[in-house]
Amino acid sequence: MGTLAVVAVVGFGLGPRDSAAGASLLALPALHEAARIVAWRRLGVVVRRLELTVFGGGPELVEATAAPRAETLAALTGLGTLLGLGAMLALGEAVAEQRQAPSAVRAALDSLPPLWWVGAFALLQAMPALPLDGGRVLRAWVGYLADDALVGTRVATFAAHLVGAGLIVLGLTLLFLDRRGTVPYWGLWAVVAGWQVAAVARAELRRGRWQRASRVLNLGDAVSSRARRLPAATPIADALDLLLATGPDAALLVTGDGDQAIGALRIGDLRRARRADWDRRVVADVMLPIAAIPRLTADFSVFDAVERLMESGHPLAVVERDGEPIAVVTKVQLDGPLPERPDVEQEPPPVPDDPER
Repeated sequence: MGTLAVVAVVGFGLGPRDSAAGASLLALPALHEAARIVAWRRLGVVVRRLELTVFGGGPELVEATAAPRAETLAALTGLGTLLGLGAMLALGEAVAEQRQAPSAVRAALDSLPPLWWVGAFALLQAMPALPLDGGRVLRAWVGYLADDALVGTRVATFAAHLVGAGLIVLGLTLLFLDRRGTVPYWGLWAVVAGWQVAAVARAELRRGRWQRASRVLNLGDAVSSRARRLPAATPIADALDLLLATGPDAALLVTGDGDQAIGALRIGDLRRARRADWDRRVVADVMLPIAAIPRLTADFSVFDAVERLMESGHPLAVVERDGEPIAVVTKVQLDGPLPERPDVEQEPPPVPDDPER
């Protein structure tokens, strides 16, 4: 929502003076990002989700599928799309000027992104900073040379901080150097773009570390410290205290007679009862029955468990060991910080092999 708000403010400021530039703030990054995602998918790279930014997006890739060749080709596809669009715009402008194009053709050209903005956006994407195209090429080949994808991500993240700082300085200069015309609005765009470049790069580094750790950590070890049980006869008011102490994204395994697992409880489930009744009603009245919850074995890796939850569309799962439920875990919990394992950093997986290497 913050990104859309910035685009709206800048677009509103440019609109009365340069409607094409204002409209292209969203259209041009969307075209660029669509080209990259199509290229990634055709090359077999799994794109889990896309974070919207003012310069396009920060896609989350499954690193095991992102070989250096695939990431490089996708980045070059994004740059090539921008350069191709710029070439077509330049050619259209030249033909229109020489042949005195009709007003309808001129209006169509004016509705397209300005040539200077396409060129500036292509220059930004060529910078060696994640998640820009140049940064993806840098990460891919540093990781290839080091035989460790995480090393490439660290280098490209460091470069992203330098590029982000430069964009913020440039934006602040434009904001205060000339307060007339459209210059301050472009300054605001540059400040936000610089901040987002550095923020998305840090997020990619965290995701890279998480993907590495989650592939060697099994689900049973990940939930052992979170395996809390709650008797079904517990008053809802008391269950709230335990849920808050465990964490806002937590889920508790509800047990019945004989300590048998019968359901799960999240803080959102408490809304099924009126607040005034929480002292009189019990957890069994609002819990989610265990039959309605997917089940995962404790031997699954955390990464595979998250993939299964994403495929099922369910936010939580029951973890089983030898057919017996031992805990309930949510996707948000597994996507967050994981328990440290001393052997995680000692066994870095190599960069994925290219099929044509």
